[in-house]
Amino acid sequence: MYRNVSLLSPEIIADIERKIGYTFLDKSHLVVAFTHSTYAKSFNGLASYDRIEFVGDALVNFIVSIRLFQEHLDCDEGVLTKAKAYLVSKTRLSNIISELDIIKYLITGKGQANTDALNSEKVRSDLFEAITAAIYFDGRYNNCANFIERFLGAYIKCDPREHAVTDYKSRLLEIGQKNCKPVAFYDQKVSDGFMVQVALDGIIIGEGYGKNKRKAEQDASKGALQWLNVDTR
Repeated sequence: MYRNVSLLSPEIIADIERKIGYTFLDKSHLVVAFTHSTYAKSFNGLASYDRIEFVGDALVNFIVSIRLFQEHLDCDEGVLTKAKAYLVSKTRLSNIISELDIIKYLITGKGQANTDALNSEKVRSDLFEAITAAIYFDGRYNNCANFIERFLGAYIKCDPREHAVTDYKSRLLEIGQKNCKPVAFYDQKVSDGFMVQVALDGIIIGEGYGKNKRKAEQDASKGALQWLNVDTR
């Protein structure tokens, strides 16, 4: 379908598929999702992710809306709207791409264009939406919905009113991205829930506990922010 298929090696494609949890029948869909316009414009007729990202944006919003509606029958449209805005925000989607460590595979132009794209929160968010659309075109709706559920399902199932609470994890990931320092979470099941440790650039700077992994990650992230002298009020 596309000319882009040779732009990523089979090893890179396999690594991306393993991390996102979906194996493409037509690998060209995946490669287009990873082709930035700064590269595509240099080659006449080469597709970038811009058009499929447009579809991906609509799919993410639709699937998250349906899942929130199904999961929280006692919430009115105002609460659901705020929860959806949080779940599909650039920061949330960008953080997923950062945690998967796949932005490094983005095919971009050279020089400053490459640096700007790899460090852009919007580009990482666009990449998540492009991958969503690529899965839809390759495997249709159910596989696309499964992809969204895999990375947003835990947040969708939480009480939507919790999304108004400060997202310490996102704040910590933003700090890591701005300073080019990786953030890693290490979880362990304990008797009353989960214990999570968080490391910045390989150094443990926070530890947290919670009844589920998400709450433990938030608790650990809050502690890490306090260790970094960031106001968490």
